[in-house]
Amino acid sequence: DNYDLAALRNMGHLYRLGQGVARDGEKAVRYYTRAAELGFAPAQLNLAVMLYEGDGIPADAKAARYWAQRAASAGYFPARRWLARTD
Repeated sequence: DNYDLAALRNMGHLYRLGQGVARDGEKAVRYYTRAAELGFAPAQLNLAVMLYEGDGIPADAKAARYWAQRAASAGYFPARRWLARTD
């Protein structure tokens, strides 16, 4: 499958923020997760933040940390910064 990972992440943003569509945390998580599973670090961090904050979904700090660490391990500086703030 050929996915545009940035587009998947952007779809997540639209549902997370309710821009042009009804706000839907579960749909946002599905889009973020798909891009995150395919290794897109920005989506990994978006997913981590949603999970950490319980933004439209049940909070899950352990899963949030997992995704943020994956993004940080890929060299994504914003994830490293976020992890340092949430320790």
